[in-house]
Amino acid sequence: MIKALLNLQSFRFTFIAVLGLVIDFGVAYTLTTWFGIYITVAAAIGFSLGALFNYILHELWTFTDGERKLSARRAFRYLLVVLLTLLVRLLSLELLLLFIDKDNNEHILLLGATILSFFFNYLASKFLVFKASNKNLNDTSSYISNETLDNMQNSETKIDDAEWSVPSFTESVYFTKKHDYALVIPVINEGTRIQNQLKNILAAGLSVDVVIADGGSTDDSLNETFLRSVNVRTLLTKMDEGKLSAQLRIAYAWCLKEHYKGILTIDGNGKDSVESVSAFVEKLQEGYDYVQGSRYKKGGKAENTPLERTIGNRCIHAPMLSLAGHFWFTDTTNGFRGYSAQYLLDKRVLPFRDVFMNYELLFYLTTRAGQLGYNVCEVPVRRSYPIGEATPTKINSSGAKLALFKQTLSAAMGNFKP
Repeated sequence: MIKALLNLQSFRFTFIAVLGLVIDFGVAYTLTTWFGIYITVAAAIGFSLGALFNYILHELWTFTDGERKLSARRAFRYLLVVLLTLLVRLLSLELLLLFIDKDNNEHILLLGATILSFFFNYLASKFLVFKASNKNLNDTSSYISNETLDNMQNSETKIDDAEWSVPSFTESVYFTKKHDYALVIPVINEGTRIQNQLKNILAAGLSVDVVIADGGSTDDSLNETFLRSVNVRTLLTKMDEGKLSAQLRIAYAWCLKEHYKGILTIDGNGKDSVESVSAFVEKLQEGYDYVQGSRYKKGGKAENTPLERTIGNRCIHAPMLSLAGHFWFTDTTNGFRGYSAQYLLDKRVLPFRDVFMNYELLFYLTTRAGQLGYNVCEVPVRRSYPIGEATPTKINSSGAKLALFKQTLSAAMGNFKP
């Protein structure tokens, strides 16, 4: 049991962090009570020694690959991360004070700020300070070259899907393949929202084949007559367990077997600007492998976004996945994104695993692209929430929001790596 825990990088990090806090407090307390050193000076000395202790142990044990040596450059980086962690803790306290009354809740406020800053420190240490220890990032044995990919896409070569886990589904194919890129739209009981969205996509004349990934709608919004009228190529209906990630696994697997060069995804609730699809296709054609839509990037637009979502996205979700993904994202909860086939077929990625059932796949693919050195970018999009209506979302309860945070944290900490 103990040996298993010590093999967990996150446990080693936590263990050393706790020891560092003990040294920090112990030195400061000793200097000020036994030697009469002014408390602020004592605290600064304790903080510095605790940070130095943490750096050495993290360098030689937590993030070691067996070849790690002490480095003045990494030590300086770690000091900067520690100072940023302090800033994150203070900002987190101010943020929490907006939602939690200070009176009689000091312990909750301090605990919440400590947890947020701890995760920031862990992710920043892992991916910004000690990232060279991740040896597998340079392993290109499973990388698919452009030449190999072209051969696969320009022929009937069967894709190796022996290790893929894809939920059972039914397929209704209405039209033949016309374009090199597929637009996957995951839906379930979106009613007129998905119908209006599909009409807008048809009117925009986009150079994509539309593929619907249905989670089991019962509202007749996806009847064959209507889908044919708006030129939807295929309807894939999940007949198995799982939610969004299960639907996406079905659609992505189907599209790859159809030899599409890239896959785009957009939510089916009508919040997104369908005209932005062309910008995603252009980026994939330019050689980008992961394209993230952002309402906050210059040129984008966030209309009527609930304050809670803005804070959660910009202050928690995006920073966590940015640190993990080695790229500064501004809008990681936005479902508008694009992937190259090369990225999805890389065996260092392996998106077709049954660990992806809810929202995990989206968050994992956000982080994995940058970790493997793929070309990543953001494009501006418009995301509009309706006025005077219920927010179109499947994430309503506090339990669902907590589950979403856990899935984000798991992706950020690398728990989904093959």
